[in-house]
Amino acid sequence: MIDVIGQVLDDAKDNLKALEVKVKTIDDTGGGRSVILSKNWTVTSQSIAAGDVLGDRTEVELGVVKTGESKKSDMPDNDVVQPVEQERQEPESNTPVGDRDREVADESFILYLDLNNIPYGGDRETAIRSGRVTCDYISSGKSPELSVIVSIRTAQESGYTRTQAEQIVGSAVGAFCAEYLYALN
Repeated sequence: MIDVIGQVLDDAKDNLKALEVKVKTIDDTGGGRSVILSKNWTVTSQSIAAGDVLGDRTEVELGVVKTGESKKSDMPDNDVVQPVEQERQEPESNTPVGDRDREVADESFILYLDLNNIPYGGDRETAIRSGRVTCDYISSGKSPELSVIVSIRTAQESGYTRTQAEQIVGSAVGAFCAEYLYALN
């Protein structure tokens, strides 16, 4: 096994491809977050030590944190942030909550595309429809993981780079069908 600790997850995955091992990730902060963009995460631990013989093992678990963060064991206990209980306040708008949630999801999807300079021809409504169709496709398949891969390839075939395609599908899932975030690993 090679040592991938300290590598950007994207690079670690590329380096592990030659070993033909499946990569599973776990949030080393203890927060239980899912990886959407591998380039934003750094490897902090690995389940198979560097130098160990793989033998029959076909999967390695990599502990990861967002680049710039520390893993949980590196943080003092008094730095653990506790959730703050807040009283639920009723919305001040007359817009029904379902419509407001839809508007927020639409805006967050477009904002993500804009912040990452992903072109969509300036046609917001078509971009939003495409993001929602992506989620419909993922939710209708037997394997959400496979549906994510197909969606990324479809975006690439439309002229986007692999990174852009991953960002588009990841942001669509994050905005419109977050229950499938696990399928983005």
